[in-house]
Amino acid sequence: MKMKIEDIKKMSVEQQRNLTYDEIKKIIEPLTSDEIIELSNIIGYPVFTRLCMGDIKHRFVLLQDGAAAIIVNKEGQILLQSRADNDKWGLPGGCQELGERFQDTVIREIKEETNLDVLEKDLELIDIVSGSSRRNDYPNGDVVINNTALYCIRNYSGELKFNSESKNMKFFDIDNLPKNQNDPDLIELYLQGINKENRDDELVGNSRVMIDFLGNKYYYECAGCDIVNKKMTPPGGIIYEDESFILACDPDVPIEGFLVITAKDHIKSITELSSEKQQDLMNIVNKSINLLKELDITKEVTILQEERSRHFHMWLFPNQEWMVKKFGKGASYIRDICEYSKESATEEDIEQILQTNKKLIEAFNQNDVD
Repeated sequence: MKMKIEDIKKMSVEQQRNLTYDEIKKIIEPLTSDEIIELSNIIGYPVFTRLCMGDIKHRFVLLQDGAAAIIVNKEGQILLQSRADNDKWGLPGGCQELGERFQDTVIREIKEETNLDVLEKDLELIDIVSGSSRRNDYPNGDVVINNTALYCIRNYSGELKFNSESKNMKFFDIDNLPKNQNDPDLIELYLQGINKENRDDELVGNSRVMIDFLGNKYYYECAGCDIVNKKMTPPGGIIYEDESFILACDPDVPIEGFLVITAKDHIKSITELSSEKQQDLMNIVNKSINLLKELDITKEVTILQEERSRHFHMWLFPNQEWMVKKFGKGASYIRDICEYSKESATEEDIEQILQTNKKLIEAFNQNDVD
């Protein structure tokens, strides 16, 4: 009697893993490609693939795609699980199933391994990580090299519970992480991102420290709120302000015409703005871009907005000729351009930024934003 997909569903995980090559071959032969995908997703892609390899299933080095999660609580700690297979502390995550998106993978794996619920809108993609650092050797002899979509999650719900894949699970302070880590490359990537966001790496109580490109030092919990409440003054002052938004130059990066629109409401997403405020925002964007072009600062602008920031702000980044010549064209180079500008800006460059600010202030005062 031939086994069918329904028979496989009724098996335990251990029974599925112990299927012989001949058994899996007989099951697959009459199936359509869609049914094979279904079968793979029942067994799990890595195990299914190895079952199809017969005698060499534990000798073949498998390349697999997957996703992992840096889950951060309100105290800034990250969640790690003590893995049952190698006694190392690792991140929640796992292998991508056939036909599955990375977003679906990480949400599914988090639910399976932690019992926490995560919405797709709360996924913050950190990077796609690949290479030899993603190699895992298992006790049974299996070797896999992963391509991993790494996400950061700060918003989640549910009661934390771990399954049989873990011996323990808890949140750790980032300065007191266990040494026997399963995913040190992924955790290091996250820590590097924190250091870039807070380049002084200095905390005073619950406050962070920012030094703007004029050398002014500010202690803050939310830079957006402090700009709105006039506790922090952007270099060159506020260019334009209405009931909902503030327009100023970026305080951190000395680039002429690099502007930031900050919402007065403490929100994270443009979807939290009313339709009237969204229209107001677009009017400011249109006016700003037109003025940057009229003042011959740039011929085109890249608009950026990240929902993972603490306070809604929108960047208007001027794509200038020197940037294209030195770095190339495209949004992927903006971080490199910003770092270069912070390191190489001269006093003349900063003075030019301040002069441009004055021109923008005068232009906004002369014309209504509508």
